[in-house]
Amino acid sequence: GGDIKFGGVSINEIEMSYLRDRISYVPQDSSFFDNTITYNMLYYTNERVKPIDIIATSKAVGMHEEIMKFPLSYDNRIRGRGMSLSGGQRQRLAIARAILGNPDIVLLDEITANLDAINARKVNNAILGLESDKTMIFVTHDLNEIVNSDFAVVLDDGNIVEQGRPAEMLRRKGRLYKMFKYKASRSSRRRSIRKSSLGSFVRDYPVEPNKIKILAGERRSFVDVVRNGKLIKRLTPRLPFPTSSPEFIILYGKDRDLFAIEDCGLLDKDSRLALEAAVEVNNFKPKVTGVKEIKITGDGLEWKLVTDRGSMRVLTRNRNDIVARKDYVILIDEYNTPLQINLGDLDSASRKLLDMSI
Repeated sequence: GGDIKFGGVSINEIEMSYLRDRISYVPQDSSFFDNTITYNMLYYTNERVKPIDIIATSKAVGMHEEIMKFPLSYDNRIRGRGMSLSGGQRQRLAIARAILGNPDIVLLDEITANLDAINARKVNNAILGLESDKTMIFVTHDLNEIVNSDFAVVLDDGNIVEQGRPAEMLRRKGRLYKMFKYKASRSSRRRSIRKSSLGSFVRDYPVEPNKIKILAGERRSFVDVVRNGKLIKRLTPRLPFPTSSPEFIILYGKDRDLFAIEDCGLLDKDSRLALEAAVEVNNFKPKVTGVKEIKITGDGLEWKLVTDRGSMRVLTRNRNDIVARKDYVILIDEYNTPLQINLGDLDSASRKLLDMSI
C-alpha cells in the first residue's frame, strides 16, 4: 500500500475534522440547498465571512454581475437544488463555495464534463485565473485543463502509467499524447490567462464612511459622490444583500459597479439621508397594508393584498418564493419581482391570516 501525506504528515496521524476543513471538493454535477445564494456559498466554511468576501469570491469566478441581476441578488433563493441556475452558473457557484472557506486543497472532479463549450471555458477561466497558494487537483479528460496544469499523472486501471509536466509529456508522445493525439497539435499550449488573487477583485472597492460624501443627484434615483476630492456624478445605489445585510450598498456608474459602502449607517447624517432616498426610489414597491386572502393554486399561492396603490393580486409559484423574516415577509411573484410585506404595517386580521398560512 501507499501513504498520503498532508504538509509532510501522514493523513493517518491527522484528525479527520481538520482534513475536512482544509480540503474542498467540487463534483461533476454540483447540487445546492433550496435556500439563498448566500446560504449556499457559506455552507462549507466555518470561518467568519464578511459580505465583501462573498462578493470578491463571486467576482473571481465571474458570477457577481449575474447574481446582481436576480430579484434579490445574493439573497435570492436557489430552487430545485440548483436547477433554477444554468449548468455553468452552478459550477462557478460551486467553485466559489469551495474556495470561500480558504482551503489548502481543492479537488475538482470532471467539473466541465456536462457543460457546453462556452460554459466550460467560463468555468476553466474561473479556476485558471485564480492566483493562490492552493493546490488544485483536477480529475479530468479535458486536455485544456491538463495542459494548463503544472503537473499531470495518467492513470490506467488505478496504476500510474505516465507523469510529468504536460508539455513535456505531449512532446514525448507517450500515453497522454495517444489519448489526445487528435487534439494535441492545436491544444497543447498553455493559455495565457491573467492571474488574480481574491483580494485584487475588491481592492479599493469598499470605501471608509468618513472619507466619502454623498449628495442628492439630478434625479431622485441617482446620487453624486465626493471621494478623494473628486466629484463622481449619476451613481445608482443597489442592494446586493437586501434582506440579510441591507446596510451594504454598491454604487454603480454607467457601465459597472465602482465601489461599495459596507455599512451606510456609519455615514454622516446628510450622506445617509441622500443615499437612503435614492435606494428607496430604486427599490420602490407598493406598501402592503393588508392581506385579504391567501388561496392555494397548485404548488403556489395566490395573494389578495391591500396596498397604498389599491388592491392587487400576487402569485407565488412555490414555497421558495416566500422569504419569511422576523419583521417582514418577501414575496417573489411569477415575474420574479420581489414585494416586501412589513408585519408592523398590517392589521391584526392580516397578521393572523399570514401566521396561519406560512
